[in-house]
Amino acid sequence: MQVKKNRSGVVAGIMLPMGLICLFAFCSLALALMGGQAYKQIQAGVDDSFGSTVAASYLRTKLSQNNQPGVVSLRTEAGVDMLVIRTEGAQTVYESRIYVSDGRLMESFVPADDPFSDNGIKIAEITSCTFALADDGLFSAEIVSVAGAVTPVSFALTEGGRV
Repeated sequence: MQVKKNRSGVVAGIMLPMGLICLFAFCSLALALMGGQAYKQIQAGVDDSFGSTVAASYLRTKLSQNNQPGVVSLRTEAGVDMLVIRTEGAQTVYESRIYVSDGRLMESFVPADDPFSDNGIKIAEITSCTFALADDGLFSAEIVSVAGAVTPVSFALTEGGRV
């Protein structure tokens, strides 16, 4: 008597698991490629706004460290708009002057009576920064990064006991 071999069971027993393994490998590869592309896009967005984000954080930190009545003001000197933060030393009054020059946010710390000179320390690479100070003590700035990303900054200053 001859026994009939069941070839369809052998094929299904080998081909089905192999097909599932190949499908899993394909899906894993597709997921890795899509994840890499998403990471690349996110990183490009971070790189585009890096300078403006650094400048915004710097301004918020400087303002929170010097949040006292009458210390923060805006001034234009030699055609340059600047944020001025006054600090009283033992015998001299000093100013931190924050301004934009040649696509860079700059700061100089000088005696208050010194005339303006563009010799500050570079804080961040940006395209532009506009400062505004409302009567109620709300400081705002709009910072534009080199890539064109706009970062707004707002900070409530203490003005005569009001916040």
